[in-house]
Amino acid sequence: MNLEGDPLTSLAKTSIYFDLGNGRTLAKEVPATQLSGGGEISETITIPVKIQHEQPVRICVTATDSHGNESLSTP
Repeated sequence: MNLEGDPLTSLAKTSIYFDLGNGRTLAKEVPATQLSGGGEISETITIPVKIQHEQPVRICVTATDSHGNESLSTP
């Protein structure tokens, strides 16, 4: 569903981002398999953290429709 609560009709892609504390960085874009959404994705992304350093990483995703409108990110 979109922000208005209506069913999706033009989902184009899902974008996966990571944030190491300096703002989000695009890790991968996954094309939609259905305009109405409802699918599940499982993707591997590479996050450039320094060796032998613990570092918090935030992962978020967005949905973009065929008009280029990107949703708010989900935590």
